[in-house]
Amino acid sequence: MGSTQPPTTLEEKNEALRFAEQSGVPFSQALLVVKGTVSLTDVVKEMKARRRRDGLIAEGLPPSLAGQVARGRLPATRARTIKNLWDAQKAPLPIGPPREPRGRQAPGRVIVRAWRGGRHGFEGDAL
Repeated sequence: MGSTQPPTTLEEKNEALRFAEQSGVPFSQALLVVKGTVSLTDVVKEMKARRRRDGLIAEGLPPSLAGQVARGRLPATRARTIKNLWDAQKAPLPIGPPREPRGRQAPGRVIVRAWRGGRHGFEGDAL
């Protein structure tokens, strides 16, 4: 499959180079503007979104959430809530050794004493 657009001419490249130097737009984006493929407004919006995304990443937001916030698809407060939830899910659970039951147990209750593995897994006594 070939390209649907004609090749870039030397004049277009020179114009894009001048435009990129004057405006601070990257050359590849300037070339698209010169050819009429993308509007200058779209290029500026994309540059602002990238800058905002990079700032959010620097603040500690994951890139996947920062991109959505920068493009206006996710509120920043919601993204921070999601990040906190992800962080909490990564934290180890505070599980310690099993404790002995306190006080008297009701009749008929099963107390699990040890994990045995194997076919049935648990061993217990009924009171």
